[in-house]
Amino acid sequence: MNDILLSDDNDLRILNGDFIVSESEEQEIKMIMQSVKNDYKQFPELGVNLVEEINSESSLLALKQRIKLNLRADNKQAKGIDIENGTISFR
Repeated sequence: MNDILLSDDNDLRILNGDFIVSESEEQEIKMIMQSVKNDYKQFPELGVNLVEEINSESSLLALKQRIKLNLRADNKQAKGIDIENGTISFR
């Protein structure tokens, strides 16, 4: 799906005075991972809150389950999630 793109700092990307619109699935996943519950009024349960998860004592299995649940809530599907050295990758 296409949408307005954001920069790495989550600012609007603008080129020649116009919003840049392109494939946005990776950006959508990033936003779900960063968001906290109640960030989205329409979907108050959506949000992994990855920053808090990284600093918690949660197991990797619990984190993977939370990620899958949130992606599924946004109609995205990951067959597998790998977490290694602070990097999350999807299969």
